[in-house]
Amino acid sequence: MFTYRFFAVVFRCILFLCGTKMTGRENVPMEGPVVLIGNHKTNADPILLGVASPRPVNFMAKAELFENPIVGWFLKVLGGIPIHRGEQDVGAMRESLRILKNQGALGIFPEGTRIPQQHCLGEFKNGAMMIALRGGATIVPVAIKNSHHFCSFFHRDVSVQIGKPMELPAVKSLPAEELDKISLALRSEICQMLALDARIYPGNVSIVAMQQEEKE
Repeated sequence: MFTYRFFAVVFRCILFLCGTKMTGRENVPMEGPVVLIGNHKTNADPILLGVASPRPVNFMAKAELFENPIVGWFLKVLGGIPIHRGEQDVGAMRESLRILKNQGALGIFPEGTRIPQQHCLGEFKNGAMMIALRGGATIVPVAIKNSHHFCSFFHRDVSVQIGKPMELPAVKSLPAEELDKISLALRSEICQMLALDARIYPGNVSIVAMQQEEKE
C-alpha cells in the first residue's frame, strides 16, 4: 500500500505540472465497495483513473501486459488484476469480487478494449455491471479526456472528471435486458460528461455531437 501511495503522489505531482485537470474527487464514496467506470483510449487511462481517485483503486488489465517483468511488477504495485480477454476469466472475477467484499475500490473499462479514436465511445459490455451487482458496489462514472497527451508539457488538455455515484438495485443478479439498461444509462452519463452523442453508430462507437450538428 505504501508503494501504491508513493507512486500516486509522484504521478499526481507530475500531472499537476503538466496541467492535468481532475474534478469530482468528492464524488467517490470513501467507504464501502465502489466500482469506477471509465472510458478507455490509451494505456495511461488506469494511471489517470487511479491518481484521480481519493482512495486506492485496483483495476483490470490484459494478461499480456504482465508478461513483461518490469511492466508486470509496476501493474501489480498499482493494483492491477490480469484478465484474459475473449474468455470467461474466473480467476479475475473472483479477485474482483474479493476486493469488493473487502470494501475496496475497483476500476473497470467496460468497452473491453481501447477505442483510440478521440471522439468515439464504444458500446459498454455488461461484465462491469455484473461484478458491481454481485459485489454490492456503488458505481461511479469517470470521463477521461485526451489521455494520448499523458504527461505532456506541450499539450495541457488532459482531464479526468468523476461523476456522481449511481446506486444499483440491492440484488446479486439481473436479467440481461436490465443489465443492458444500466449499462446504457451509465454510458449515456459518460457521453454527456465527454460532450459526445450517446447514439451507437456502425462500428460500435459514438460520434461527437457537435460534428453531427454541423452535418445537419
